[in-house]
Formats: sequence, C-alpha cells, structure tokens
Amino acid sequence: MYTYRDTVNANLICCICRHPFVNPISTTICSHTFCTECITEALSHTPQCPVDRSSLQKSDLKPADPIIRNLVDELLVECPNKSKGCQETPQRHMVNAHAKDVCDYEEVDCPSAKCKSKPLRKDLSTHQLTCDRRTIQCAACHQTISFADAEVHREKCPCAITACLDCGVDIVREEMQRHGEACPLATITCVHSTTGCAWVGIREDYTTFHLPSCPYEALKGFFANHAKENATLRQEVCMLRSGLREVTDEMAKAKQALGPWFRSSPQSTISAQPPERLPGRRRLSSPFTNGVLGFADPQRGTSEIATQPSERSGPSMSPPPMETTGMPSLVLQDFTSRAQPHTMVPPVNVEGTLENSLWSLRNSVVALSTELESLSRRQEMHFTTEILRLHEEVASLRATVHGLRMQVHTFMSSNVLSGGVGYTQYGGAGDSATVRYLNQSPPPTTVISIATQHRRVTENKL
Repeated sequence: MYTYRDTVNANLICCICRHPFVNPISTTICSHTFCTECITEALSHTPQCPVDRSSLQKSDLKPADPIIRNLVDELLVECPNKSKGCQETPQRHMVNAHAKDVCDYEEVDCPSAKCKSKPLRKDLSTHQLTCDRRTIQCAACHQTISFADAEVHREKCPCAITACLDCGVDIVREEMQRHGEACPLATITCVHSTTGCAWVGIREDYTTFHLPSCPYEALKGFFANHAKENATLRQEVCMLRSGLREVTDEMAKAKQALGPWFRSSPQSTISAQPPERLPGRRRLSSPFTNGVLGFADPQRGTSEIATQPSERSGPSMSPPPMETTGMPSLVLQDFTSRAQPHTMVPPVNVEGTLENSLWSLRNSVVALSTELESLSRRQEMHFTTEILRLHEEVASLRATVHGLRMQVHTFMSSNVLSGGVGYTQYGGAGDSATVRYLNQSPPPTTVISIATQHRRVTENKL
C-alpha cells in the first residue's frame, strides 16, 4: 500500500478497492477500468461486471490505455522509510528504486563477512570504523585479520617482538626457539639425566662447573654401547614378535581348516606313547577296512602295510560260501556271477596333504555309493523278472486245471443223462478222450479237446 501526498482524482480510483489503480486493466464490453488483482478476484466469485452487472469473462479483459497507466504511475507517494526520518516523496513507479538505492534511511548489510548488523545507509561509514568484524592489517606481519581476533593474533604473531623469559632480551617470536637453545641464562639439565644425573642449572654454569665434575661423563662410552645394544635387542624382539604373530595366525588358520583332525596334545606325549582309545568307541574290523575301502589299519606297522597288496591278491580275500535256500540265494549267486573282478583300492597316502587324502576318500565313497545304487537297481530288475515268470507259470496251471474240470463235468453230465455205466478211454497223445457204454448203444462219439499252453521261458539278459 502506498501513502499518497496529494488528493487523487476520482477517475483514477478503483471502484472495488477504492484506491488508485495498480496495474490497471479495462473491459472490452463496458470499458470499465479496475486493478488487475481486484477484477480477477471478483470474477472468481461472480462472472459479472461489478459496475453494471453485465456478463463478463476473463477473456473480455485487456490492458488499460497507456495514458491511464502514466497518470497513476506519476502520482507522488511518501517514502516507506518516512517513520525513520525520510521526507522524500518520489513518484509511485520510482519509490522502490528510491528505497533500494538512494534512501539514506534504508537498512543495508555491513560489508564485513561475519557482521550481522544492518545499519542505515547514512550511518554505514561510521559503522565500518567501529565494527568488531572489520578487517585490519597486522603491523608486524602485514597479514589481514579481523578486528575481533587482533588480540589472539598478536599473542601468536611470529613477527611480533617478545622478551626472553630467562635473559630479558627482546627477540622476534619466530627466533625464540633458536635463542632458547643458546641462551646462557636458560635453565637446563645434564645430558646424562637419562642415566641418573639429577643436576639442574643455567647453561653457563653447565660447561664451566658441572660437566668436568659429573661422575656420569666418564661412563658415557659404556652408556652409548649399552643404548646401542638395547636398540638392537628391541629391534630383534619386534621381529620375533612379528614372526610369532604370523605363526600364531597360520596356526589358527590351520586349526580352523583341520577342524576335528586337530589335536592339541603335546608332541612329546604323542611320540612317546600310543594314543589311548576313547571309551565306548570301536575300531573298524580289518577285513572291512582293508578289503573294501583299501585303508591301512592304524594299529598295524609300516612293514605290514607294505605287504597288504600281496595278501589281498591271495585266495583269503574271496568271500566265504553262503549256504542258504530260497530266492535270496539265487539273487546272491546271480550277483556273484555278474559282479566285476575286484579292483584293489590303494591305501590313504599318508605322505600327502590332508586335503588330498580327504579328496581321495570322498572319491572312494562316491564310487561305493554309485556301485551300491547300481547293485540295488540290478537286484530290483532281477526280482521283477522272476515274479513275472512265476505269474506266467501260475496262469498256465490255472488254465490246465480249468480244462480238466470242464472235461470231468462233461463226462459226469453225459453219464447221468444216458443212465448207463461206461468207462473213458483216453487217446495216446493225451489230447482227446472217448466214453464207451456197456449196456446200451453208445451215443455219438464226443471228442473234447483240452487246451494246452506252452510255458514261455524268459531269461534275464540284464
């Protein structure tokens, strides 16, 4: 909102807000002029002209004539900073530029980077002279610093002049350390203080009085050699610790890799005494260990292990005969006749790595599993074949018995119907039968054929 210095012409007043036009806009239907914001808000509620109530849409609006814009923009208004003391009355279209760039009563930012004060434009020069965050230049090192940090910088400035605490001579701060190493009044300790000398005094008395009479001066050669040997021993200890740490890490990795194969018993006990058997555990029998898996018996000596291949090749390795009756004997005999010749499995290589030995054992177990699966499959097929053959034989016997039963039934029926007693004569080949009667004329000869089935012999060619 603007505060106008003079009375405004009524023709320049908006009939909605009752203030001079701001961004005036006119209608094309009734030629009435309103503020852009006022007419937009009015049409959002009622699409009618606020003056004559005629129908009006946003498409019926157009910018007002330039002369109307110029008249309202040239109206004199008071400066927004009048309450702070500004008495200027610029034109309305210039009031923002006046407050931003010209007005002495407008608040502006301080040029100092860390200063948050906002003085008036007319007081800015005075504020810059007294601002705590203004930048100044150090007189000693010519470095640009903040005024608030000047005291801290002065205490640490390397080019500032300071007095020696021992002799009182004024020296540049960056040269103070070098001066302290040569100051004759500086308090120092004896060079042999690390070995036991407790003397403390000024530097000029050290070389003149103390050093010639210091008892540790005569032993400085011994102390030097001792320190050198200690340094060598420390280096060796560090190397040994590093090696021990590596060995410990490798042992931990080996223990983790071995798992249950790791034994923590001392080596002397293992070499002196044989391992004790745990109670409740039983060792595998030698025939299974040596004959099936090919492993060496851990309780036997090396010489006996060396002779195992020759012993396995002898007749003692053949399985003992089994005297049983029934179907299992047929299966075992068939499997024995079809089994491949026995292949000697070498014992576990004790000279190789544990990983290779475990891999060899795993391959042996996989081979045994495959062989057992193949054996099971062959046995199943053999049983299936035998059962099929038995079924065929039983079916043949049933058919034969049925034929005999039908023949006897026919004979009995014919004898009852004729009321005589006769006898039955069978043919030589066994394929037909004839009934003869003694006391009456025989009926027509009846020949009955008996169905004969031939057994089909199947062989297991698997």
